[in-house]
Amino acid sequence: MHTTKEIVDILRNINDKLGITIVFITHQLEVAKQLFHRIAVINDGIIIEENTAYDVFSNPKHELTKKLVKNEMKIPKPVLNGVNGHVLTLVYKGGTSLEPIISEVNKKYNVVLNILHGNIEYIQKKPIGILVISVEGEEKEKALDYLISNVGQVYNFIERKEEAV
Repeated sequence: MHTTKEIVDILRNINDKLGITIVFITHQLEVAKQLFHRIAVINDGIIIEENTAYDVFSNPKHELTKKLVKNEMKIPKPVLNGVNGHVLTLVYKGGTSLEPIISEVNKKYNVVLNILHGNIEYIQKKPIGILVISVEGEEKEKALDYLISNVGQVYNFIERKEEAV
């Protein structure tokens, strides 16, 4: 029996070598991230969203797609209980995921910025980074404005319905 990874590798090789289109139906989002160039999300037999794999996972448009691909971060309660600052989720996309934005905020503003949790994954060789941070200090509002203007998306931790475990 072949593992999912082996099957994905075989299909990717077929696609690369023969240049043929492969139609693949799955509920396994990890397979979709690894293999697909384009994705159509279907609900009740209707295509509700269609785009590149990277765009579907990094910037879903339809509410159902957002629920399917959301990256929930679960932070241990003791960690959150010890945080005095504003807790945010930052979503970095493409080139911004490789920029030293956190270091820049710490250099430019009188704030304490702590990384509580983070993850970077690659979809079609493009990075998507997610960080949960806390920000506190005299220039917190300026630091938040800088983050909002330099990061793909910024959410209050609670707005994303993420939770402590």
